[in-house]
Formats: sequence, structure tokens, C-alpha cells
Amino acid sequence: LASESTAANALKLASFLRAKKVDMAIVMNPHKALHLGCFFAGVSVRAGYDRKWGGLLNRKIKDLRNEALKHEVEYTRDLLKAVDIASESACPCLPDLSGDVSVMERVSGLIGSGNSVVAIHAGSSNPAKVWPKEKYAALVSRVCEEPGSKVLLLGAPDEKAVVDEIEEASSGDVVNLAGEIDLKELIAVLSNVDVFVGNDSGPMHMAAASECSVISIFRDTGYGGSPVRWRPWGEGHVVFHETDAPVGIPECDYHPFKEVTVDDVFSAVKEKMRARIKDKG
Repeated sequence: LASESTAANALKLASFLRAKKVDMAIVMNPHKALHLGCFFAGVSVRAGYDRKWGGLLNRKIKDLRNEALKHEVEYTRDLLKAVDIASESACPCLPDLSGDVSVMERVSGLIGSGNSVVAIHAGSSNPAKVWPKEKYAALVSRVCEEPGSKVLLLGAPDEKAVVDEIEEASSGDVVNLAGEIDLKELIAVLSNVDVFVGNDSGPMHMAAASECSVISIFRDTGYGGSPVRWRPWGEGHVVFHETDAPVGIPECDYHPFKEVTVDDVFSAVKEKMRARIKDKG
């Protein structure tokens, strides 16, 4: 949306919405062009947060998300209530691609065999959130020393250079998938992973939605980036948070540290790997 003017983007969106005969739009993240486009399209129910020309909406709630008093999923449920959608059990989920033979065969060939498959994503759209690549490289080497384990390195095309550096600095049975798979293939990969390790990022949330064990590493970027709001959704995950201000997160195994070490994360990975092997029987 940033490449063109607000009005131009709004007109494009309005044209699309009219063609689809949309009668309800829920704007999950406030944006002037989105609000204006829904208004121009004459969408009957326009819901969202009361920010960035929120007056163009006719169902709106106050945006309190930066207070980080609860999870983003819970804030989204509040928004759904504004359009009378019962949302108490709504949670993130991924499509089941098990029936997509071409995708599953490609992913199976990329992953190969292994008793414990650990996916590691060292990237993030916000550099302030990133755990150092040197620590990721050391973690990869430690995990690869575990019998029967395999490490998958994930990353978008623009993260490939960093992932390549991590691969070169580590040792063991590593499969570098950075820039090699599309979104559907990433979903399929995560459905075949035992443990996921990564920063606060999109793939981390996708991993939690795929129901593998997630170990997330948060750095202290302020209340808006708090793991209270952005932790992996669901039970049984592990959150490491580089912070001086502990915050209780009952659903997670939560560890606030001044500095998260490789030993800290590796111990959590090893525990989750053993638990997954036990579950497999």
C-alpha cells in the first residue's frame, strides 16, 4: 500500500470489493486506504479500530493493543464481537495440505528422514527482535549433535544471506530452505516439524498454529512487542524474553532473562525433542 497514494490504493480496493459484492469488511490493522476503500465500495458493515480515519467505519472499537495487556488473538476476538461474531474459541489455524500431493512430495524430499526435526528461523521484519546469528549457529551445532536429529533452516529470500552465514558457521545435518520454498510449502514443512525455534515473527506464529512445539525468543522492544501480546498462541510453548521486567504468562513456560544464552535455548529444545519422541512411541 505504501507504493501509491492513499486515494489510489483506496480506489483499487473499492473496485475489488464491489466486484466481489462484499457486504462486510473487518479491518484487522488500521490503515487509511483500507478504511477509505471499504467506504468507497459501499460495504454495508465496516468494522475495525477507531484510528487512522476510523470515522469511515460504522462498527468500531478503541484500539488498546499497544497496552499489551492480553494476546493479539484476544484483541481480535474483541473486534469480532463488534460484528456479533461469537469468537470465544477462535484461534489461528493453517490449511490442511496433506491432500496436496505435489506439495507434500516436494517437502518430503527436502526434509528427508530424522527422528527429531527441528526448524530454526533466525529472521524477523524488525532487526531489534533478532537473536544474534552467532548464537543461532552455535544452537544449530548443538542440536545436530543429538542422535537422530535434523535441523531445517528457514528464511525468506531476503534473509538467505544471513541463513547461509549461520549454515556455514555451524556443523551437522542441516537443510537450508531459505528462499527455496513458497508459503504453501512452508505450511507443509511446519506440519512435519517436531520443534520450532525462532524470534517473534510470522513463521513463529505459523508454527504455533501447526501445533508443533514452539520455542520463541523475544527481545525487549517495549510494551507493544511484549510476549504477553505476541507469544506463540496455545499451551506448552516456551518463551524466552530478554528483559528486566518479568511478566507472568500462565499458558507458557516463560523465562525472563537479562540475556538469553545458547545453553538456555538448547536445554529447552532438547526437552521438547525428547517429549515429541516419547509421544511418537
